[in-house]
Amino acid sequence: MLPTDVGVLRSEHGGRTPTRCLIPGEAGEQSRIVLYRHIRQGINLKDVWGMLSVYDASFRKQVMNCILGVSIPINQRRPSSKNPARLSPQQSAVAYLYAQVFEQAIAVFGTRKLAANWLLRPCPYLEGCVPLKMVDNVLGYQVVQDYLAGIRYGVYQ
Repeated sequence: MLPTDVGVLRSEHGGRTPTRCLIPGEAGEQSRIVLYRHIRQGINLKDVWGMLSVYDASFRKQVMNCILGVSIPINQRRPSSKNPARLSPQQSAVAYLYAQVFEQAIAVFGTRKLAANWLLRPCPYLEGCVPLKMVDNVLGYQVVQDYLAGIRYGVYQ
């Protein structure tokens, strides 16, 4: 994982980084096995909405469609806190991949808005694929992460 400006990430997500919106605690505090167990039990859907709350409705809808694997209405109500719904382990893993990509894209582009704009556009260096659509599987996630690392370190422009 690349070093990031935690201040920028936190200011863009109400005091928490995108991954901390999904998995509580401080960075470095949790081992990979703790993350695995948390994802295995399912991330609370309310926490995913919290992570996405700083984005516009259209972007939220697109990300939720990718995480859930189904299309949802743009005006769908958020889940109630009385009976919080949980994502499946697979959906939770995908949500966590998106959180990591959001963190890296914000670190590379400087703001949430610029990061979201880049994630939504076809990228010539990714053979015309839309980065946001690639993150829903591990190989696509790795390609997007590698490309963002290249941008950050000046390999790509």
